[in-house]
Amino acid sequence: DPSGFTPSSADTVCSSLTCKSTDCCTANPTCGGSSYPCPGHYSPHDASTVCSSLNCSLEDCCTANPTCGSSSYPCPGHYSPHDASTVCSSLNCTLEDCCITNPTCGSSSYPCPSHYSPHNASTVCSSLNCTLEDCCTMYPTCGSVNFTCDVGYTAKNASTMCASFVCNATDCCAAYPTCGSMSYSCPQGYEAKAASTQCPSSGCNLTDCCTANFGWTCANYTCPSGYVAKNATTPCPSSGCNDTDCCTGPSCTLPTLLPAGYSYDGHSCQGAVPAASCGGLSCASGFSGFPTVACNASNGTFSLTGCSAKMTCASVSFVCPWNYTATYNATTVCASSVCKVDDCCTAYPTCSSVSFPCPEGYEAKAASTQCPSSGCNLTDCCTAGWTCANYTCPSGYVAKNATTPCPSSGCNDTDCCTGPSCTLPTLLPAGYSYDGHSCQGAVPAASCGGLSCASGFSGFPTVACNASNGTFSLTGCSAK
Repeated sequence: DPSGFTPSSADTVCSSLTCKSTDCCTANPTCGGSSYPCPGHYSPHDASTVCSSLNCSLEDCCTANPTCGSSSYPCPGHYSPHDASTVCSSLNCTLEDCCITNPTCGSSSYPCPSHYSPHNASTVCSSLNCTLEDCCTMYPTCGSVNFTCDVGYTAKNASTMCASFVCNATDCCAAYPTCGSMSYSCPQGYEAKAASTQCPSSGCNLTDCCTANFGWTCANYTCPSGYVAKNATTPCPSSGCNDTDCCTGPSCTLPTLLPAGYSYDGHSCQGAVPAASCGGLSCASGFSGFPTVACNASNGTFSLTGCSAKMTCASVSFVCPWNYTATYNATTVCASSVCKVDDCCTAYPTCSSVSFPCPEGYEAKAASTQCPSSGCNLTDCCTAGWTCANYTCPSGYVAKNATTPCPSSGCNDTDCCTGPSCTLPTLLPAGYSYDGHSCQGAVPAASCGGLSCASGFSGFPTVACNASNGTFSLTGCSAK
């Protein structure tokens, strides 16, 4: 049996005394002649390929497609390889079979952190997952650009990151402290320099912020009679010396028996002291004001002033205004030396202060309307509104309940009347269409819906009911 043929059955009778190949062999089919279907991930052999038997097989007619790994397909730049086991679509693997385009920084919406600047949105990433290096560039540091600070500024740490690609003094420098920013306090005998005076970067000291001022002292200052001079070396301000700088006032003692209206705590003005050092005094109960002491001669007795008896509402027979109620008793004390309404009286309530609600059919009076002292009621806070009792509805309309309230502007048809009811005509005029359920029976015009312009007509259908229990007239639709 020659190649490409399959032997016939052994009992096949030959056509002559000599058997021939045509008698004893049957030609095998070709892959094309048998229309052998290659399954997915296989590529067909040439159609003329002769099968190994009378029935073509997968091995006769098909070759398995390679995988991206077996073909070692090289993906170009900006592409990432598929899994090595991916089967190609033909015997020759292609870019589409084995590679996938890497995303761009824009399509992946990669978020750059603080102190990084984003690359162009069209920048293609180095893999399927974009990274910081693919999409962002870090701003420089003060050290990387060797930023130099001006005089009066000190450099921040070299690793300080700038706010953009160009570093500036705000990013990299800190101003030296000033006497004002450090709230530097100069001691006695020194005058403060200007608050804006800058100190070295290490901080402020006496030399930086203060100027010695020993030119003026109390050595040559004469105190008034009765005052005691302070030490002659006591410094004064540059404007010169005065009593406060160089003198201590005369000393006195409190009287053994305090005048009426004054109270003393017993320990803040002991012995002979200057007036400025005498404390612990207050106005006694029933008195008001601010107590002060005066020492008119050294080693004398303080004179006390400033406290006066408080007034009471009863003592002045305070009369409250007509819209206030007297709420004081015999001991009610006024807040100052003059009694006022707020000390002795309580205002009548208002409709607003008691939140009085007006019922339906009534309108609220002004919120500031005052009520009697006993409280607010309907008459105080509300005005009866208009009702439909005397309103006459037009012919064909039905009157609403007579107690129906109207607005303060008066009653009208809408407030007091219900329009006449009609029915749709049995046969609608040409140009109108009805949905069959939105205007059933006798209804007011406002309740009749479901109408539209029929095909070939346009507009907005409206209905009118001219007489109760009549038929709606339709307008609004016209032929296109």
